[in-house]
Amino acid sequence: MKFGEISPKLLLNFGEYADTWVKLVQEYYQRAISNDEIYTPLELKEEGAMRFSMELGSVLLVIAMRAWRKKRIQREGVTALVEQTVVEKTYRAIFAEDDETLAACKEFYEARYRMFEQLAPNVARGEKQIRTNLIGFARYVVSQSSEKSEEENVAVIERLSVLLIAAAASFKRLTDNSTPDPNTVFGKPKFIVQK
Repeated sequence: MKFGEISPKLLLNFGEYADTWVKLVQEYYQRAISNDEIYTPLELKEEGAMRFSMELGSVLLVIAMRAWRKKRIQREGVTALVEQTVVEKTYRAIFAEDDETLAACKEFYEARYRMFEQLAPNVARGEKQIRTNLIGFARYVVSQSSEKSEEENVAVIERLSVLLIAAAASFKRLTDNSTPDPNTVFGKPKFIVQK
């Protein structure tokens, strides 16, 4: 009799689980901001740099939460609670020191989520359609912040697309490997995460 390989699992409380999402979003945000092949060729002025930062952070959150929303969870309200917490903690970590700025960031996120849901509904099945959507997200971020034409930014869009595709794969992996702990009846849920 052959035994399957045992996959290690972590039990994370709600805060730890939300922080895992935030760190993942921040990781890809930092990779894009610090990548000289993405950021430098855009030649952003101060307003464009702020716009790029806000759009990039929001698009990464939208991609992450689109992956999360695809998860079927039996316990009511868990999906929304995770999303609200991750969005708030991510914006607080990247941009917002005060509650007024945080509220504006959350409104910005909601507007972007609705816009992308109309332009590229979260029903893409095939790898090709998913990649097409992510390339569209990259084109959007660049067009909103750069004064150059899209033709001048082709290389940047390609590199940002690759980064967004990698981010989407990481977000999907976290979603697929996460299960709410069935032993949590009251209070905030805990999550079992397979490594």
